[in-house]
Amino acid sequence: MFSQTILMGRLGRDPEIRTTNGGKRVATLNLCTSEYSKGKEYAEWHTVIAWGDGLVGVIEKQLHKGDAILVTGQNKTRKWEKDGVTRYTTEVVMGPRDTLKFVDVRREDKAEGQPSSGYAPDLNDEIPF
Repeated sequence: MFSQTILMGRLGRDPEIRTTNGGKRVATLNLCTSEYSKGKEYAEWHTVIAWGDGLVGVIEKQLHKGDAILVTGQNKTRKWEKDGVTRYTTEVVMGPRDTLKFVDVRREDKAEGQPSSGYAPDLNDEIPF
């Protein structure tokens, strides 16, 4: 059996980076996707959990609130009890075989403190056919 989730949206806040008791690093992303229907926008918020030092390192250094990204992962539902009440949450969990693509990442120019324009390749350059 196989399950894969693909999401493209914007980060609602800066990624939260933490280290587990076992020493593994994990990033939590708050990702907003939206769709339009009958002239109205409908937003959906997703929690994305990323594991792995390399992936977490890239997320920590490159991603900030408002950045648009595409991620793949697996839907996982966790269950826990708090104050005698059983609670559930569903998250998209990214591992080493999953994808993180930068769609629109805003970087700060270190020297000026202003957003940099970045490099946007001309799609007509070097078309292979």
